[in-house]
Amino acid sequence: MEQHERQRYTITLDDDPTIRLIIEHATGMISLPFASVGTLLARADRYSPVALFVDIHLGVDSWGLDAIPTLRTKWSCPIIVITADAASHLIGQALSLGAHDFIRKPIQVPELQARLLARIAEMSERIQQSVLHIGDVVYTSKRRLLELEDRKQFLAPYEAQIFEALVEAKGILMTKDELRCKVWGDIKVSDSALDKKIFTIRRALRDLGSQMTIETSYGKGLCLLVPRTGSRTGKVHAA
Repeated sequence: MEQHERQRYTITLDDDPTIRLIIEHATGMISLPFASVGTLLARADRYSPVALFVDIHLGVDSWGLDAIPTLRTKWSCPIIVITADAASHLIGQALSLGAHDFIRKPIQVPELQARLLARIAEMSERIQQSVLHIGDVVYTSKRRLLELEDRKQFLAPYEAQIFEALVEAKGILMTKDELRCKVWGDIKVSDSALDKKIFTIRRALRDLGSQMTIETSYGKGLCLLVPRTGSRTGKVHAA
């Protein structure tokens, strides 16, 4: 049995070996080092880390952010981007791809500790709150179940992830590319395939008699409109 299978650990995707040592010092646990996206993705199914730390720039032409969408679907752990790049748009891009937080280099140990603990606490709370009231519907994420009074509708796995992504956006438009990236990662999915899944979610809401709707702004994106009166909204994390 490998060492990482017997204890808690993080994973560091960074071509600078000293970063992994800093993370180990800050977290008090080993951090498995990877210097390339391809190697990490090829071995991802072997691991279940406490957290993933990702550098944006890996070598000359490698992009750490490329790993995030796929690893977000495989691991239910905080993904924290670490970078020395001052470009603010990169942080927005990292968060849109599925990262949970970011830390700028040089890494400050107290900041890393605080951010990691906060993200772990948030994710634990989301898991505990698997039954949520969203508008006029009760949604159970682990069962992918929508309920309104005595009516029920189950969503298929991809439909559930799309629905959850739209709920997390809280009424902000998401482009089709953003939805594809969040749900499928680097797997190519056509507009027609995505449209069919959106249609299925709309039909489920309609069959429930819900006032919630998925609105399409052509050329811009989609958003979930939640009725205001008597509604409660909350973030949903895909189980």
